[in-house]
Amino acid sequence: VFLVPMTWGSDDLHAAAAPGVWTSGAVAAVVASCAIAVAISYFSFLARKQLTATGFTILGNSCKVISVVINVLIWSKHASPFGLCMLALVLVAAYHYKPAPLREAPPVVEGTPLLHDQ
Repeated sequence: VFLVPMTWGSDDLHAAAAPGVWTSGAVAAVVASCAIAVAISYFSFLARKQLTATGFTILGNSCKVISVVINVLIWSKHASPFGLCMLALVLVAAYHYKPAPLREAPPVVEGTPLLHDQ
């Protein structure tokens, strides 16, 4: 809906309005896609409330892997083997990532200023 004003100046709007483009199957697919997108967004907000940040990240990475596997199994034009290897590399790197430890605050000595001029 938000992209419709951007198409007014192009031929895409005229092509979309051509007879036979908006069949009942096409309309059902668009409505189903919108409903699924809203449901995914809603449930992600619920998941953020129920999971830790790490759990939510693991859930997101798992969904990414599942969607890539389904994409490879269903479509003939999917990610290249190099692209799949790079995805695997990114997921392995994400698994091994550890945040840097917090620095310890220097001890405060009575009578010394907190900021030093250098």
